[in-house]
Amino acid sequence: MNSNNTAEGVYCYSVIPECEPQLMNCPRTGLLGRMVCKVKIGRSEDVVKRCEKEFSETLSQHRPDYDQVIVVETRNNVESENYLKKQIDNIAKKLGTSTLSVSDKNDKEIYYLTPDEILYLFKNIPNAIPNANGTFTELKKISKPDVIDKVEMNRENWSSLKFTRGKKFCNSHRNVQDRIDNIINSGLNLEQLLTITQNKKIKWTNPELGIHTFNTKNKNNTRNYSMVHLRYDLSNDFITMSD
Repeated sequence: MNSNNTAEGVYCYSVIPECEPQLMNCPRTGLLGRMVCKVKIGRSEDVVKRCEKEFSETLSQHRPDYDQVIVVETRNNVESENYLKKQIDNIAKKLGTSTLSVSDKNDKEIYYLTPDEILYLFKNIPNAIPNANGTFTELKKISKPDVIDKVEMNRENWSSLKFTRGKKFCNSHRNVQDRIDNIINSGLNLEQLLTITQNKKIKWTNPELGIHTFNTKNKNNTRNYSMVHLRYDLSNDFITMSD
């Protein structure tokens, strides 16, 4: 994936939560033994940004991991998506059904496909689309925008944003929970907690806010909070921003 965290192309990911079986008998064909995935297929000039948007919407029943997204990087993303849809329609016809879409009208980009069909369709794009110059990547991890970059992108809203418990707060260690609660209970907004240095880096302004204990050789020591800790807490969804 491009180092600037953008990638133009077509993509595919499962919309079934990990806690549920990823394969099911195909609801469209009723054929026993045709075990399918329920997948979202799309295209974008910026796959990372598009997936971020979709993952945050109700379209996705859960938030997939980035390494669960199949991508073909190509500037011919429109032609590539049209190729995928046409091939899916052809598969449906061969199976004797009007569509493999979850929608009877075939107007949704969520389909019932077998793992082999998904891999075949995506792997074949560079060969099927003239001048596509596509690069197929099986379950490649899309480069995540740095979590601190996201904080900086919201710079103009710092005065109205505060840190709150993230979705995975309860999965963190007690000392992590303590430091996060210490920050939240201060009632300070991001403008009061962060500053931009002359080198245009974000700096944590009050190291003692978020101070926490850690164990070294069976001794409890204290450590001041820093941007290293904030990046860790944000990356693991132990803490998040909210207005």
